[in-house]
Amino acid sequence: MYFLYSSVQRYTSLLVLFDAGGLALFCITGTLKALALGMNPVAAVLLGVTTAVGGGLLRDITANEVPQLFNPGDLYALPAFTGAALTALLWVTGAFNALTACVVAAVVFAFRVVAWRRSWYVPLAVHGWHRRGSGGSGADGAGSGSGARRS
Repeated sequence: MYFLYSSVQRYTSLLVLFDAGGLALFCITGTLKALALGMNPVAAVLLGVTTAVGGGLLRDITANEVPQLFNPGDLYALPAFTGAALTALLWVTGAFNALTACVVAAVVFAFRVVAWRRSWYVPLAVHGWHRRGSGGSGADGAGSGSGARRS
């Protein structure tokens, strides 16, 4: 693999395009399968997202890379969630057909590719939250004493 690294790097954008297509198709497929088997729409959306990101997760683990799902500088699950939610909404309203499926797939594909090209990301959760200027070391500003009240 070491000798092929430069060749693989040239095809990164092509791999992202195919990955975006797979993400779009599998989020729709997973959601539809769950809805067809009688699951409620919320569970179907979660199953659609899991189906969509699962393939990329396995691909990255097999390639011994950090999965894109865990990359804080990249949107991966959000386009899948959008596509799964749109699919479930269209299914519940009775408006789902081949044309709307293609539209949802195009939206997910475009969302993933544009997010990758423009380096969109979701802000991370705050690590070790505390109040500024409170002087305490705990989250409530009370310090880390023994719990006894100071007067």
